[in-house]
Amino acid sequence: MNMRRKRLRLRLPGEFFTRRTLPTGASCLRWHAPLESWLRLMPLVAFLGLCLFVFFSIEQPILLNQSDLRLGADSKTYFLFADMLRMNGPHHVEFLGLGANFIGPILMALLLKSPFWVMMGNIALFLFAIGLCAPIDNLSRTTLALLLALNATTLVSLVTLNKEIFALTASLLLCRYIYTESKSKLLLAAILAIGLMARWEQSAITLVFLFFRREGSYFRRHPYAAILLLIAIITFAYPLALNSRGVDLSAFVDQAQTGNAIVVLNKVQSAYGFPLVVIPKALMSLFGRVLTPTYWLSGYLRQDFTDLANQYVVHLHCLAMLLVFLVALFKGRLRMSRPLPFFMALYLIITSANPFTQPRYEYPIYVLLCFELARREWTPGLFHTRGRLSELPAETGLPGYAEEG
Repeated sequence: MNMRRKRLRLRLPGEFFTRRTLPTGASCLRWHAPLESWLRLMPLVAFLGLCLFVFFSIEQPILLNQSDLRLGADSKTYFLFADMLRMNGPHHVEFLGLGANFIGPILMALLLKSPFWVMMGNIALFLFAIGLCAPIDNLSRTTLALLLALNATTLVSLVTLNKEIFALTASLLLCRYIYTESKSKLLLAAILAIGLMARWEQSAITLVFLFFRREGSYFRRHPYAAILLLIAIITFAYPLALNSRGVDLSAFVDQAQTGNAIVVLNKVQSAYGFPLVVIPKALMSLFGRVLTPTYWLSGYLRQDFTDLANQYVVHLHCLAMLLVFLVALFKGRLRMSRPLPFFMALYLIITSANPFTQPRYEYPIYVLLCFELARREWTPGLFHTRGRLSELPAETGLPGYAEEG
């Protein structure tokens, strides 16, 4: 009996826990995925089922003019532009400009035509982008998908015609580009092209990030120097652009007039005060009204609740952003020595230069935060001062700490 117990103890770890490859031959019929994997997939399947329910019960009646609700921020506008393009040609629609970029949504509407197939295309892009992260070490794709599903913006991005699905795809492709050894030029071209389909700023920020992170760069070893340099450039460039006849920022400025605090911050920024307003504007972009108690006590109840996009989706997005941001902060995943937090910092600084704040424009940051939390690795937390340095050099761009044990 003792010998049998010893043999059992020796066999169990090797046979059931450390075996990572699929069995071959007839034994494949006896192989089963761990119960934990199936249990973790069930919420994701339920989330995709919720997307179908929301589409047929809310979004489809909206597009058929059978409902006064508004779910997607600009979904009906994109379909309208696609119809104008079919009937009148490209001369009547401005695809790309400083204040507007409709390339991605209009192309999707032209290719897939019906709202149902647009939704199916969004879901396919969502699963495809997560699937492309498979080569990344220590990444739980199931956890990544579930964290993304916590944000109401993700649900809307799968159900409606929108830009956020392209922002999500470009962000996850960037994660693969950073955390895999092969630096494919084709993958980089796809990142820039898909980012352009979302917003031209995302592709521009990606190029700025790659410039600062290039091999042998001083800023690669000193990320805070890159951040200070970027702030200095915007500090002087914004007032010059605002007063320049060749650059028209009137669309941004007019949109900003709907706010109160943002108008004051813009006046300071236009007087070379960007370093003073970058943090307040970044917080407003990330967390919206979540950190404004007076709005919830008075202003919120006076809003139009048929506008689901602004009265529910944006606020739930900001709440999810706040939660994952705090978790990532306390787990030590936001250190500037890590490539993705550095990209997030550049993204926030550049988008904070806009005269208005729009939380859903910061959705790529939420995607990258979810990616950081979905990676299984040990990092020193916010109040942790001890840790074992990884043998990997800092120049690789990989995290500076390894898993203990």
